[in-house]
Amino acid sequence: SLYAQGNTMSKASSQLHSSQFSEPGFLHQESWGARIVRVLRSIWPFIVLAIVQTVIALISMQLLHTLRALSAGESQWSKGHKDATMALNHYINTSDPVYYQTFITSIQVPLSDNLARHLLESESDLLDQEISQLLIQGRNEPADIKNLIWLFRNFGETSMVSSLLEKWRDSDPALLALQAQGNTINNAFIENGTPSAAQKQEWLA
Repeated sequence: SLYAQGNTMSKASSQLHSSQFSEPGFLHQESWGARIVRVLRSIWPFIVLAIVQTVIALISMQLLHTLRALSAGESQWSKGHKDATMALNHYINTSDPVYYQTFITSIQVPLSDNLARHLLESESDLLDQEISQLLIQGRNEPADIKNLIWLFRNFGETSMVSSLLEKWRDSDPALLALQAQGNTINNAFIENGTPSAAQKQEWLA
């Protein structure tokens, strides 16, 4: 009968529908996708943590390398100041203008570093090329220049770096006084010739 045929077709359709969604491949695909989601949910905090730790490690390494470069630059600054002082003393004692040229060359090292620092304190990115050139004149390694600028701009307010910069600023008056003294002595040589012993003693005091 039509009723019986309808029941038979309904059962067949139900069995077909059931068999389609009970195939091993379908269940395997569904469980595999759910498994991926569960794994990702469980491990994503560790992935984020690993990325953060890697970034921190890289920044720490760069910071350590740059601090070493800053220390090397400080040594060159001190050496330039010392060499300039010794050259000026020799100039006073010998009246040989070669020593004055050595004085000019030596004092240019700390003066270049100081000018670079003043430009960095102006916080203008447009001056990076000029700052880089001045730092090179200050006998800093060219490969360290970008890192030194990065250190100043990103960590200049931290206690570790700011204390170094403060000591650097405190040395400015003595450096400028040495430069002015060298100019005064050289002008005296040009205008008056060889100075008297008393004048030399006054300069060397």
